[in-house]
Amino acid sequence: MNLYYGKFHALKNINMAIPEKEITAFIGPSGCGKSTLLKSLNRMNDLVEGCVITGKVQLDGEDIYGDMDVNLLRKRVGMVFQKPNPFPMSIYDNIAYGPRTHGIRSKSKLDDIVEKSLRDAAIWDEVKDRLKKSALGMSGGQQQRLCIARALAVQPEVLLMDEPTNGLDIPGKSTFRRFIASEMTDERTVIISTHQVRDIDKILDHVVIIDNHSVLLNQPVMEIVKHLSFYTTNDREKIEQALYRLPALEGTSVILPNLDEDDTEINLETLFDFAITNPEEINRQFKNR
Repeated sequence: MNLYYGKFHALKNINMAIPEKEITAFIGPSGCGKSTLLKSLNRMNDLVEGCVITGKVQLDGEDIYGDMDVNLLRKRVGMVFQKPNPFPMSIYDNIAYGPRTHGIRSKSKLDDIVEKSLRDAAIWDEVKDRLKKSALGMSGGQQQRLCIARALAVQPEVLLMDEPTNGLDIPGKSTFRRFIASEMTDERTVIISTHQVRDIDKILDHVVIIDNHSVLLNQPVMEIVKHLSFYTTNDREKIEQALYRLPALEGTSVILPNLDEDDTEINLETLFDFAITNPEEINRQFKNR
């Protein structure tokens, strides 16, 4: 798939599959194309004048840029934007908006949907006594979780999240990680676009690194740690043998070939820098794998 804004080639030769009911991250520097790729998955780029897409984007084998109804697509593939955008209405009506649009009128059904969605977004206890109050009076972190609940209310199969931890304080980021890890993947596929890799490194199943509008790496986390080892060390031998090294507070972060089948945790920040700095070597490490 290729995407153009006029003459600007915004996405180049994207060819990938996204695993079902897992958490995938699109990681890359600002302006690299990751948000553009995310928005192409539910046709939000249709709203951009001069946007042209070649190739196919398939959902369950059907090209979403073919004859698929856009409203149905966006029910199946929901999106939470980088900046919270609550509607200027009550908390309750924000959540009930989507279900009403799709034909649900029963008050009891709407009540159940509103409560479940707010619970799933880990915000029910904070707002259950003020559902009729304006959503615009909520804090930034609460508005972000409200927007997640609003997306969940139409029961999407896929949830797209663009820089979801932007603007959240440390407790808010912790709540977000717990919520994503515990609530999301049992029922749906989650795709997160971010450059804040430390906020999500412990919850990912799949990593896609993007730079210069192209995909540099597209691998499951388990495959990455099967072939690469990640350490923070002062061991001179490890540092000298490293495929990549990066200064860290407690020594040097290094990436080594996992020749001894060591069980190490992925360091997304170091992996990201490795891929951006030496794309040929990162590609060689996973070629034919």
